[in-house]
Formats: sequence, structure tokens, C-alpha cells
Amino acid sequence: MPAKVIQDFTQGPLFKRMLLFSLPFMLSNGLQVLYSMADMLIVGKYVGAGGISAVQNSSQAVFSLTMLGMGFATGGQVLISQLLGRGERARLNTATGTMFTLVSLLGLVVSILSLLFAGPFLHLLRAPPPICGSAAAG
Repeated sequence: MPAKVIQDFTQGPLFKRMLLFSLPFMLSNGLQVLYSMADMLIVGKYVGAGGISAVQNSSQAVFSLTMLGMGFATGGQVLISQLLGRGERARLNTATGTMFTLVSLLGLVVSILSLLFAGPFLHLLRAPPPICGSAAAG
């Protein structure tokens, strides 16, 4: 029997469903924190303070761009939730495909722009000039 993909949050106890729903997000954030810590430890040991500064500045830029993508994805999820709640399955497939295409194209455009404008973006973050080259490359 295939697993149930769509969860109905309008029926039954909400706490357990919300906890199970949020676990992947919490795990993802925990892994991101562990990665950042390992990155700082390794770079700090082999490169020094300048390397740590470069890692932190580039991490802030990546975090900002990630939040932009998540904002677009969350907006699409709201529409998908509304369609699901109204039982409009035909429009649900179209909305899901459109959201996937839009977020994928946005990711591609943002990736290209971030490669082209890494230097000016780091300047806006007021990154120290000696580490801008390392931060843009990292």
C-alpha cells in the first residue's frame, strides 16, 4: 500500500501532526548548524582568522539568498494548501508544476546573479576588503 502523501491537518489531534511535519525542518536546520561549525573549525585551523571571516561573510550572503527562495516557495505552498482545502485537484497539479518551475528558474537566475555580483554584495555587507576574494570564491 503506498504511503499517504497528503496529510489532513483539519481532522484529529494537531500537536502530533505538526510535530511530525516540523521534524524534517528541524533536522535540516540542525545539520546546517553542524556544517557551519565544522566549516569554521576546519577553516580556522588551516587558514586562520581571515578564512573564518570569509566563511562567515559568504555564509550570510548564501543565507540571504536561501531565504529569498524560501519566501517564494512558501507563497506557492499557501496557494497549494488553499487548492487542496477546496478539493480542486486539477488546479492543484497545475499550481504544483508552476511553483516547481518558478522556484527552479528563480534558483538558476539567483545562482547566476550571485556569481556575477558576489563582490558588490559582499561590499554591501561591509566585508573587509582583504577577505572579499576568499569569500566570493567560497
